[in-house]
Amino acid sequence: MWGIFLLIIFLLYILALLGRFIFKILYLRLLQQTLEKIKPENRKISPQLVWLEIIPVFDLAWQFVNVAYISNSLKKELADRTDLLKKEETTFVLGLVTCILSCTATYPIVIAIVNNSLLKSMVDDMLYNSIAAMGSVTFYTIYWLKVTEFKNML
Repeated sequence: MWGIFLLIIFLLYILALLGRFIFKILYLRLLQQTLEKIKPENRKISPQLVWLEIIPVFDLAWQFVNVAYISNSLKKELADRTDLLKKEETTFVLGLVTCILSCTATYPIVIAIVNNSLLKSMVDDMLYNSIAAMGSVTFYTIYWLKVTEFKNML
């Protein structure tokens, strides 16, 4: 009985990873397009470097770099347009929360597999992953919409 349950959870997890990968591609394209609209002298990072976030494991650290550099680039660009500067402050906080949730959604399953945890522990970890992943997707969507809003303003 546990075997079928774990197989279903595993298949759902694989489906979620595939969805996350497609979501990540579209998200990184948005970040690249946003940076391309910012004047080169106001950019803190090259638009092509956002794609480093696609590398597994490395992305856990690089997503924080992307959030910080995009936030700073937007702040510099919007400083030239003083009427928009006040609105930018929410992108860093949203991005930071998104990154933290993304890390919490990724690490527990990896740790459970590496430690060869007991069956019950793995099920608990997968449940925790699912909850953190839902929060991560929610905040990614909010952050995505906020960055899109700024991209359209530029």
